[in-house]
Amino acid sequence: MDFYSIGDACKLLGVKAHVLRYWEQEIPLLSPRKDPFGKRLYSRNDLNILFRIRYLTYEERYTLEGVKKRLWKEMDDGDLDWKSRIHEVRGETLKLYSLIREQKKEGHSLRTDDKDVDNQIDAENT
Repeated sequence: MDFYSIGDACKLLGVKAHVLRYWEQEIPLLSPRKDPFGKRLYSRNDLNILFRIRYLTYEERYTLEGVKKRLWKEMDDGDLDWKSRIHEVRGETLKLYSLIREQKKEGHSLRTDDKDVDNQIDAENT
């Protein structure tokens, strides 16, 4: 199982570390593991929940109390499974996108026959 540091989780979600720590306090579904040094380690399931929380708060404008109710309802209805899968795929896509951007910034070329990918990334960076 893959685990992500709080810094990695922040990069994937586009939020600051204090926001994640606050969400942990307010939403009991979140309980990342801690390593022997006390650093948080987020599982994929934790990231799925975090992506859902981020979506509900930033896009749907839910309060954290509303997010808690919505997540519990989704779990009771069984809806969280497919929604979590969507957010998991989105998270993996963002991770790959981030890696590609880092490689481009470092001057590495992408090994691909599809020049449209290079052009699209270059266009987004300008």
